[in-house]
Amino acid sequence: MRRVLALVVREPSPEALVRLAEVALGYGPRVGIALGDPGVPLDTVYLDLTGCAHLYGGEEAVARALVAIAESMEHRVSVAVADGPRIARAVAFFAEKAVTLVPQGGSSRALEPLPLAALSLDDPTGAWLDCVGLHTVGDLARLPTSTLTSRLKARAKETLDLLSGRDEVPILPYEPPRVPTEETSWDEGVGSLEALLFASRGLLTRLSARLEGRGEATRALELRARYDASVARLRGVRESEFSVEIELTSALAREADLFRVLKAKLESSTLPAPVRTLSLAATQVVRAPRVQLDLGRDVTVSPDALPTLLAELSAEIGPSSFGVFRLVATYRPEARSKLLPPSTCEERGPSLTLDEQLPLRLLPCPQPLSQPLAIGESISVGGCSFRIEDLRRTLRFDHVEWWTASPLCRDYACVWLTEESSSRNPLRAARAIRLLPEGRRPSEGGRSDLDAPLHVRAWIFRDRLTRDRFVHGFFD
Repeated sequence: MRRVLALVVREPSPEALVRLAEVALGYGPRVGIALGDPGVPLDTVYLDLTGCAHLYGGEEAVARALVAIAESMEHRVSVAVADGPRIARAVAFFAEKAVTLVPQGGSSRALEPLPLAALSLDDPTGAWLDCVGLHTVGDLARLPTSTLTSRLKARAKETLDLLSGRDEVPILPYEPPRVPTEETSWDEGVGSLEALLFASRGLLTRLSARLEGRGEATRALELRARYDASVARLRGVRESEFSVEIELTSALAREADLFRVLKAKLESSTLPAPVRTLSLAATQVVRAPRVQLDLGRDVTVSPDALPTLLAELSAEIGPSSFGVFRLVATYRPEARSKLLPPSTCEERGPSLTLDEQLPLRLLPCPQPLSQPLAIGESISVGGCSFRIEDLRRTLRFDHVEWWTASPLCRDYACVWLTEESSSRNPLRAARAIRLLPEGRRPSEGGRSDLDAPLHVRAWIFRDRLTRDRFVHGFFD
């Protein structure tokens, strides 16, 4: 016999039951919580596995998977599979093992060794039965039916059905909240970012399990960390909490993927005061994307690898500096592409034909030229001197977008340039690297001669309104 100096019995919280109910949604179509059931405490989650247990390897495999997920969420559970919800609850409550399987048709035999408390009788009835020497469900089942009916009164039919192994009570479906939220708190504040990340990972584990059970994912996370009010006031911190909102470029649900994004966002942050309460919410819940299996390749590619990397980059450098280029139907060359968030890349852009007269490399800002354009003349581009070998007029834009304040009036030319040997200067070359393409150098014997002159093809235009000349891009 073991003796315990101090024993603390904690009843499961409604939040814990909600988490487990949403996890169970991933294994069956109907899940319920013991809310308002007569005689049943708030400690049970019901799952209907009818017709779907074989999809996950059988009833025992589902039960063990639920136990493993609950343990990862820091909950201890006992799972029983039986012919009805009340029978399964009674067996699980008094079972010594984490998983108990009751054979089909064997419910009455499984209930016989259990105490009368398994039937959820009212206290006066249970006390009277105990006084007359009836301690187990089997003792009660051996009594005549007429005797039980007069004693049990309103609970007679329900109890007699359970004694015979019949349990046809329907499961009331549970409706999960649209914005799942996880929260934790401490008596003493958490002052380091490493500890805050550790606690955030625990919240993400629970949040991810709930999302995957619901078959959903999130496009946004919201983290709120409330400071210790007294310490924050002492340090002169005006804000009462530290909040971070992360918009994901694609819908994610796995804990590892979400933590990579959250970590990239929080690594550059600082905590001016200890944190007492931490909450994490999935604010934009959508249906989880489903990727078809690729049976044509030997190597398995994770469908979440690229979306996770994109979300991590967006969280680290900001959504305004990260996106996907999309074609825009316009005549203005510098406006033919637009940087949009990756989440909008599913929208199909206008169809544009590839014009061979337009270069693939445009400068962020056109570089002005002061020299005239003529064959044999020298011009300076990016700090280097080039000689014009040939030029060809290509395009003319005459008052394009005339309704705007800056209509497009340009004459474009394709210009072949050769680097002049007198312009080779390390400083100028370094400046030219950021401006010019790689170009072409003549090679001998399979090796490129770095001392040979650089040849490039530039795209130059003359503004017909101001008469100024600019280098607008280069042909690769």
